[in-house]
Amino acid sequence: MHGAPDLVIEILSPRTAKYDLEDKKDVYERYGVKKYWAVDHSSKQVYFFKLVKDEYVEAETKNAVIKSSLLKTEIKF
Repeated sequence: MHGAPDLVIEILSPRTAKYDLEDKKDVYERYGVKKYWAVDHSSKQVYFFKLVKDEYVEAETKNAVIKSSLLKTEIKF
């Protein structure tokens, strides 16, 4: 395989959430991962980021649902 994946889904843990949402997100952005989702199970929040002109834009934040046209699915938790 060559290149970056189109999608990374991260399950946040209380101990590493800050690292995941800052440092790791920056790495994904730098290497061109098109979409990054961060799922915070404890707060039931899902943060969606999409790459626009080489920078992540927070597309939306949802509570207890992941809906993806890319994966053609909806997950409620």
